Amino acid sequence: MITKWQAYTSLLQQQAYSLSGGLPLWIRLQPICSTLEVTEITRVPIHKGRGLLKIMETDVRILLPEMDLKAASQSRSSRTLGMYTPTERFVIAHELGHLILLRNGAPKPFGASEYWKLEEVCNDFARRLLINEEAINERLGRGDYSASSLLKICAGLALDAKVPWSAAAYRISESLPDTGFFRLEPKQYGLKIVVSTFANKDRTGWIGSGKKVRQKDPLYKVLFEIKGMPGAQGQIPANVFSDILDLNLNSDCAVYHDQYGIKVAIVKAIFQ
Repeated sequence: MITKWQAYTSLLQQQAYSLSGGLPLWIRLQPICSTLEVTEITRVPIHKGRGLLKIMETDVRILLPEMDLKAASQSRSSRTLGMYTPTERFVIAHELGHLILLRNGAPKPFGASEYWKLEEVCNDFARRLLINEEAINERLGRGDYSASSLLKICAGLALDAKVPWSAAAYRISESLPDTGFFRLEPKQYGLKIVVSTFANKDRTGWIGSGKKVRQKDPLYKVLFEIKGMPGAQGQIPANVFSDILDLNLNSDCAVYHDQYGIKVAIVKAIFQ
């Protein structure tokens, strides 16, 4: 029996293909918003990183959090030309997912569990709307890839699609079942996983966002041997993940360091 979450996901995947299938990157959101009769996208003082969908009798608005002064100075034309940051583009696409579900009779979520399930369904829609199947096939259709090459492909896809790195990482991981990505940020105690495409995969839910890698851990030491100036990269052995993930030694692991933290790709993620 199909659950309502599977039905929602199927509906939104069909809608994503209908709205952006066949279009070259980057996907323009203004025509899609017009098709869905969104009348205004505006910035208001709301929680950073979140958006709100406001449906009224005569119009539909998507509300974005106000930009800080630095971001605003880098995007002065955003109001007049419809230019949005990668995160804002993802938030807009996410809210369009909510709008489609509401117009198809989906009720509001009941409780925290349903709320977060619905959020993930709309996140999946946003990723598929902004990174369509053609874009994925173009970049991954040439065959087997190393972990190092997939890190480069992921970075290029995020840049071309104007989406957060995490969105590109999830799309690649969805298309390559034995591949996973995560990103770590430096903290006082060591490192923290802030993005993980392993979070919803079989047997790997415990390596999800929030996992701490402390300075005494072997993984921390290996990552910081590679870490140098932004752009440093290298292959790493699978056994260094023994503290957080039991990988077969044939797994291919690579690391890339940039100004946003440390990014890791694991290919042939065969679990012991």
